[in-house]
Amino acid sequence: MTIYIVGLGPGDVDDLTRKAWRVLKQAGTVYLRTKQHGCVPCLPQTETVYENFDHLYEQGESFESVYSTIVETLLDAARRGEVVYAVPGDPLVGESTTTRILAAA
Repeated sequence: MTIYIVGLGPGDVDDLTRKAWRVLKQAGTVYLRTKQHGCVPCLPQTETVYENFDHLYEQGESFESVYSTIVETLLDAARRGEVVYAVPGDPLVGESTTTRILAAA
């Protein structure tokens, strides 16, 4: 089971690292915590499919339930193959889903 967690930086696509760009470009599917981020429209448009969790925020009763659902979805997907998960900013700074994934893994 492999989950690649990619930080999208502060909002400008020019702030992505080359390694992050390469991981995103080579992925079959990228799970975005949210598509509400400045660089999302500029991400690689190859064969990559972008999924997002914005609908959970609209339907969820709390951030706790949203984050739990995101983590479970990613872990389930990772059991079937490699997963790329992209989050705003730095994945290790203030990103609750990242710490939950690391703990669960």
